[in-house]
Amino acid sequence: MLGRYEDAVKSMRAIASSLSPNECMIRMEWKMLMRSYKRCINERRMAWRKLNGEAEHENHSTEMLSVMTSYKIQIAWELTELCQEYLKLVEDVFPTKTTCDSETTVDILKSVADCCRYLLEVEPGLIWKYKEKAASLYREAWTICSTIFPPSHETRLGVALNYAICLYETIGEHQLGIEIAQIAVDDYAMHAEYPSSPSNTLLLLMSNLQMWRILRRSDRIG
Repeated sequence: MLGRYEDAVKSMRAIASSLSPNECMIRMEWKMLMRSYKRCINERRMAWRKLNGEAEHENHSTEMLSVMTSYKIQIAWELTELCQEYLKLVEDVFPTKTTCDSETTVDILKSVADCCRYLLEVEPGLIWKYKEKAASLYREAWTICSTIFPPSHETRLGVALNYAICLYETIGEHQLGIEIAQIAVDDYAMHAEYPSSPSNTLLLLMSNLQMWRILRRSDRIG
């Protein structure tokens, strides 16, 4: 299946790169571009995180650790290349070559912020380059979402989730991350139509919020 998304990346990259100054990408083209890159990036991110976790918590022979380290470096390189390629492509095409509705604009801002966050995960040394960019793009997407989408809208919840994770886990702004998550959960509770089943995104927000509060209390006690 991954090979299909690799092909989709090549096709969408060719389409985006071939646009003349007067041509625009429509929402469907943007969605295909974002989805294809996201799938390829997520495959590598999941592999990198699994390798990272196993190297830290499992007992392996020296030889196996060497193989895992080499493979993790390769995966990190591929992930970095894909993210930087996507960032450059979006920079070249958006906003000068597209007329976007608000939802597409939010999707693009979030996807670029996500890539910056992924780069910070695998290349902490790049924090000077991507820390402020990730936070700024998430903040811009969150501001738009809070204005045009109801609190139960999945896009709004998704932006809140990723923004809060970036602040708390990647950048280290713990209190602000908690505040963003709490705002999203409170807004949902105030405006949701009952009875309603919470989405997986909302449940993740609530779960992370609970975990972060426990960690903060533990830090203060310690």
